[in-house]
Amino acid sequence: MTGEEKVSDKRCIFYYPWPISDDPTSGSQLRPKMMLEAFKRIGYRVDDISGYGRERKEKVNIVKRNINNGVVYDFLYSESLSQPTLLAEKDHIPRHPFFDFHFFKFCKKSHIPIGLFYRDMYWKFEIYKNTVPWFKRMITIPLHQYDLRMYHKLIDILFVPTEKLKDYGLKHFMMYELPPGCKINIEICEHKKRGDRDINRLNLLYIGGVSGVYDPYNIIKAAAECENVFLIICTPEEHWNTHKKTYIDILNESITIIHKKSSELQEYYKNADIALACQAPNEYMNMASPIKAKETIGYGTPIIVSSNMALSEKVVKGNYGWKVNADVEDIKKLLIHLLKNPEEIREKTIGAIEAGKKNTWECRAEQVASILRKCGEQ
Repeated sequence: MTGEEKVSDKRCIFYYPWPISDDPTSGSQLRPKMMLEAFKRIGYRVDDISGYGRERKEKVNIVKRNINNGVVYDFLYSESLSQPTLLAEKDHIPRHPFFDFHFFKFCKKSHIPIGLFYRDMYWKFEIYKNTVPWFKRMITIPLHQYDLRMYHKLIDILFVPTEKLKDYGLKHFMMYELPPGCKINIEICEHKKRGDRDINRLNLLYIGGVSGVYDPYNIIKAAAECENVFLIICTPEEHWNTHKKTYIDILNESITIIHKKSSELQEYYKNADIALACQAPNEYMNMASPIKAKETIGYGTPIIVSSNMALSEKVVKGNYGWKVNADVEDIKKLLIHLLKNPEEIREKTIGAIEAGKKNTWECRAEQVASILRKCGEQ
């Protein structure tokens, strides 16, 4: 659902232990902003409890007074951070260590259903041990474990990017999959629907990191070795400057590096025939669901995903992209096939436009509201 926010008697609480960015520069910043706005657009009056600890405390006191005065909230929806809740301060010093969970306990006693989106379990993977010093892990890992214990006591529903998180110690939670949503760009989707692309070239777009779990080396090498294939890589400038030496030997005139925010990507999506999400195999990506992989269908742009990624089967089943083994030769083979079969790109483009309508942020907010309202009725 789109359009102006509705005036409604329906109320909910949106809880996020960090400031919500007005101009997100990453998927982790974008998601809470889009979910908050989506709840408003589907007709909820939302009491937003976000910010650093002091600000959250002030907002919590207002909501507590509302509840004590008889205000009815349908549910509380929260989004977790990649860091432990107790460290949710600008300097990571836990000045207000327990009040977040005390508020959750208050809401639970007030019979308000509570759902929380658990972002990921990065801290459980080998790559976390390889990138975070041991003395920091001695603090963060026990605090992540503390978060999970409190969630189990207080949360009714744990929302997760993919159900594969069940395999990492979460089987005892009532769990629902809540992948990222997308925002429909009508103008660009209409442009894509007209199908007036140059069928003699293939324009690819990769948005994301260039190291660690988001290692796109093979897709860059594959694109560079294919004639009439042009790849734009959008990655943070500081990140690129740190890691570009890894790619210097495979870059050529068909590869363009840009550094843009999400709000500046419209023209790049408009010109892209296909987006890319092909990462080298790693255990973490097997259960992740990157926001960029859904953002692309909001622009009517099909996507190539590596077969190791959790969302690959859904991309194929939804008819809005292709899955491929994340090695250079397999990627090249697919790119050459698509150059020779432009009608296949057309088919997947239409599939992406249709999939976007079913995967908006408003759809995600409706899903959350429906599940949590049912909890409240039990």
